[in-house]
This record gives sequence, structure tokens and C-alpha cells, in this order.
Amino acid sequence: MAGFSHYPFGTSQVAGTRAGQCARPCTGECRGKCAGAFGAGAADALVPWCCALVLLLIGAACHRASPQDSGAVHSGERLAPGVLSRDREFIVAMSLDAREAVLSRRTFEGVAFDRRIGLVWSERTEVGAGSDWSLPRPLAWSDSTALEIDPVVMPGTGDLLFNSTRGGEGRGRDQRDFDIWIAPRERTGWGAPRRLPAPVNSPVDDYFATIACNGTLYFARADNGPPRRSAIFRSRPVGGALSAAAHDAPYAAPESLAVINVSGQVSNAAIAADESLILLVDTRASGQGDSDLYVSARQGTSWSEPVPLRGVNTAAAEFAPAFSPDGQWLFFARMQRGRAGEAPIVSENVYAIRLRDALPLGIAVPGMAPRDCRSSRGR
Repeated sequence: MAGFSHYPFGTSQVAGTRAGQCARPCTGECRGKCAGAFGAGAADALVPWCCALVLLLIGAACHRASPQDSGAVHSGERLAPGVLSRDREFIVAMSLDAREAVLSRRTFEGVAFDRRIGLVWSERTEVGAGSDWSLPRPLAWSDSTALEIDPVVMPGTGDLLFNSTRGGEGRGRDQRDFDIWIAPRERTGWGAPRRLPAPVNSPVDDYFATIACNGTLYFARADNGPPRRSAIFRSRPVGGALSAAAHDAPYAAPESLAVINVSGQVSNAAIAADESLILLVDTRASGQGDSDLYVSARQGTSWSEPVPLRGVNTAAAEFAPAFSPDGQWLFFARMQRGRAGEAPIVSENVYAIRLRDALPLGIAVPGMAPRDCRSSRGR
């Protein structure tokens, strides 16, 4: 399988995000203008600085960046605009071979703006720079009467984790909190989902579950309030071994990540395949104005104080982080809220940025990618 470093994700390619990346093939326009302005011999040495100057003075379109030494990066590019990002999608989960994508799609209906959230599926026509994605359509087992969100493809097996308010499997008829479900990977897609049992699921909202290669599950739990508070929990598989699927083995009682759960508004935790870092969403007074993305690095048995990602957070709401199958890209959602009289959300789309450009200095890209721990069942 070709690497994402040569082609990102189809016809809507994601350009490199630092001026120092202008030497890449996709940024030849910047490089050519540098050579034309300063001479071919000087172009290589001046590329990092020249590209920023080109953008300011000549208007080349391949980057929106500052010199690499400054650490400045732009805020990501929309993923396949008009197909995977149509102003109503807010998370993407890619199969381990990057040929399929599952997204959450949200709409608002009626004068009361009743929300509808469901899972939709798209397939890639071929893997390569000229590939296209099909228009997303609902999964065969989607429950249109429920809210279904936050798809995540499990490393190792390719199974699909997601959250749903659907009934059945030990839930009361009127129970409408979010629970974590899993759909097993099959040869032709994902099979019928099953609800994870207690102690992972509880009577309150349990959502945005991600899993490391060793089977440890990280997820958010929110109480009913008021005020409503959310936190990140971790649950280890009994025995400590990676199960063929999360529902095949019991999980220990969830434990709160105390160092991370400070504000009471932490959620959307994406764990790295090797558990070296965790991406999360928080709303802080020191942030950019709405929810922002942060990262915490593993420190022995604990975690570092979360710090903001670089070049990602804006005055809009950033949330729903996810790793690409090769671990080199970060997917995330950006949402613009509506004003009075408008739908609560005007637009939300999936964005992508190179992970190395989003991580603060001193925090390395994880050494293991989701596809690195795949099993013979995973796709």
C-alpha cells in the first residue's frame, strides 16, 4: 500500500503545512518562483524563507505558512470538499487500508431545529493521487430513530466502534443516553453491531471510544448535570491481551485520568496506537474561543499537562480528533455555530493536517500507527 506522504486522501489533496515543505512535488509552484526570483542555485537554500515571501508578494497558492523555524502552521485543509466534507460532517474513521470511510453526518429539521445524526459510509474508487470517494450513504444497519456518532476503526482488527442511543441489548425502552457499540469487520464491510457491556457502558453518556494496540479502551463519560461535566476514562482488558474484538473479553472498571480531567469539560480522547500520547478536546478560558484540541504525552504511568496543538485551533470549535491509518495525519472537525434564529450549527467539516506539524515541539509522532498492529482479520 502506498504511503500517505505521497498522496493524501484522494482528489482533495492536503498540501504540506510548513513553508519548509515547499520542496515537495505538490508545491513545485512555490519552488519554481523562488528559483525565478533568486536564481536556481539559491532556491534550495532559501526555500523555507522564500515560500513565505512568495505567498506574500507573488500569491502562490500551494501554502499558507510561515518559515519553518517559527513553528507556524496553517489550520488544516478540508477533506474531500463536496464529498466527505459537505458542511454537515464532523468525524471520519478510515478503514486500515484507507479504502473506506465512515463519517458522522448531522442535520437539523423543522422550526425547532430537531437534530438528526447518523453514520454514513463512502468507498474509494482507487488508492492514489487521482482517486475519488463515492458520495456517502447510510450504513445498512444504521438506526434512523437513534443518534449515532463518533465512528472509530480499531487498530488490529478493523472493527468499528461508535456511539448510539439505540435501544436493545439490556437497555430500557426509554433509555436514550449514548452507549458504545462495536461492529465487527467483515469481508464486505462491517457486520451487525453489538453493545459493549458494563462496566464500560453506564446509565449516563459513554462516548467517543478509541483503543490502543494493547486493547486498552479510552472514552469519555458525561453526567446529566446540571452543570453537565465530562471526563476521560480508561478501561483495560482483563488479562491485558489484545482481543480479536472488544466484546470478546471483559474489561476492568474504568479509571479516570486525573491529570487530564481538570476543567470538567474534557472529551473526545483519541489514543495513539502505542499509547505514547492522547489527543483530546477541552474548553478553557485560555483557549481560542470555543472548544480546542490539546495533546498530553505519556509519562510513565501518568500523563503530562495537556497543551494546545499547533496550527489547528481557531475561534471556531475544533473537536473529534482521529489518526490516519498510517499515523502520519491528524483528522479533526471544525464547526461554525449559528446565530440567533439560525440552525445551532451553520457548518462543520472534516479537516486534515500532518500530525508532525500539529504536535508541539518536544512531542514526537507516535512510533506505531493504527495499521501497524493489524491482524489477519483487519482490513
